[in-house]
Amino acid sequence: MARKFGLWCGFICPLLALCLSCSVGAFGQGTNTETKQLYLLFGTPGDKLRDTYPVRLFRVGADNELVLVREIVPKTDGVRIVRASDNAIFVVSPNIAVTTVSVVHTDDPTRKDDVVVSGKRVFPGDGGTVVASPQGSTEELLLPWIKDSSDPTHIVLTLASISSDPSQSGLRVKFNNWDDYAALRYEGGTGGPELIAPPACIARSGKLEVVHDPPIIVDSLPPELDETNSKLGISVEAVSEGYLVLRAFDPTTEERASSEKMFVHDRVKGRWSTIQIEGNWSDVRLFGPWLATLVRMDNPD
Repeated sequence: MARKFGLWCGFICPLLALCLSCSVGAFGQGTNTETKQLYLLFGTPGDKLRDTYPVRLFRVGADNELVLVREIVPKTDGVRIVRASDNAIFVVSPNIAVTTVSVVHTDDPTRKDDVVVSGKRVFPGDGGTVVASPQGSTEELLLPWIKDSSDPTHIVLTLASISSDPSQSGLRVKFNNWDDYAALRYEGGTGGPELIAPPACIARSGKLEVVHDPPIIVDSLPPELDETNSKLGISVEAVSEGYLVLRAFDPTTEERASSEKMFVHDRVKGRWSTIQIEGNWSDVRLFGPWLATLVRMDNPD
């Protein structure tokens, strides 16, 4: 992985803000230009029972003021989960019992695109809700929920796969395509107060697997993290089509260092390397070949 690093400044606020930069072509006699329009998507999951917040899309005006474009989710509903990918942002709502996924397209954020995921309200698992790209360029939101819990020893789950492509033929929602997890995409931390849990993966027999029965293989593991190092915990910090970033940690260690070693898999070249990330409670996020870090230090006091 080419070590490209951008400098990002962030702040903690009561909102999750995701930036969209869209190209707008201007063509006329003697002109052939392209400008960029910056959009901001604001929203945050509230308390599941009491507080709800709207999700709104703004554009940045000529004087850097925020101009409201449209409301994705009203305050009366609130948002449950937000997941971002290269081509789409998936907004899952209402905040308590989900019925709808609103897809915000990065190439045209003004387009309204709401997909009903179920004929009844469902309670998805936040940690298992990820973006996947099993068909290559088209992203899907994988949204699991409990279908039957009458037998506590055998919980029955249902998985909905919601396509980001509104022009595709056939249904936008398909069910129980569990193998789609093999193509999961996770850009990393999005900032703000919501600490998004990384995809639930385990290390076994030299492979990185999604927790499922039968297991679903996502990628290989670096030789340093084989079963001889089974005491180490594994966390998927970010994963795209081109790169996979893993954090390995010893859960028994109380004193934390001022930096962390992370393993990077260049999936195109099939090569593992390591990088040192400043901080010991930092968020990382992939932007194509760039890895941005929000540096944070754990303060036990």
